[in-house]
Amino acid sequence: MKRYVFFGFGGVAEGVVNKLVAEGAEVVCVSRKKHTLPGVTFKQANIMSDDIGPLFAELFSSQKVDCIVNTIGMLHAGTQQPEKALSQVCEHFLMENIRVNVLPTIRIAQGVSAFLNRQSSCKFIAFSARLASISDNHLGGWYSYRMSKTMLNMFIKNLSIEWGRSFPGVTIAGYHPGTVDTALSKPFQRLSDPNAVFSPSKAADYFLRVLKELNTEDSGQVFDWRGEVIDC
Repeated sequence: MKRYVFFGFGGVAEGVVNKLVAEGAEVVCVSRKKHTLPGVTFKQANIMSDDIGPLFAELFSSQKVDCIVNTIGMLHAGTQQPEKALSQVCEHFLMENIRVNVLPTIRIAQGVSAFLNRQSSCKFIAFSARLASISDNHLGGWYSYRMSKTMLNMFIKNLSIEWGRSFPGVTIAGYHPGTVDTALSKPFQRLSDPNAVFSPSKAADYFLRVLKELNTEDSGQVFDWRGEVIDC
């Protein structure tokens, strides 16, 4: 039986978890909020403020984990929407994007590292975004979101080099799920082709298909829902 650990439990994560449970996988979800779902073990914790040492020891010290997935992220916060112009960029919103879109992946990686060795074999996937691509940016705007996700992609690349030396059987990659019908994308779906807005269930199918194809040679790259590499 394969074992998965998810961090964050939004719409996409729930869609993926439902599919995995149906396949007979063992799934653990770590979330700030309390959730229940048949067949899933939930651990309530804020990985950015709580002492995660005991939690990570429980999750990773005695049982093999096949895949770790971080879906934690933000695009907007209350009335604060992504910036359309330089004049709207402010320190607070930029730092909040970094705090939510970058730091969780770093902290998870730091926590997991203590339980990896040269014989370890697992996948670590962090949800990123096509908007992080510098070469693909033709519209501008959304400063804080773009910059934070670009920072995340650089962390993924950096860590893939370090882990490639220390833990050669571990794959770390970024993933862009496309536009999914969730609370995160809801304010912006009118800007998208309706045929390109995926249900959480469909987004889960795409993610699992890409996940199954990933191997250590893919470490450090960012993939979209088609399985294509996103140039950063």
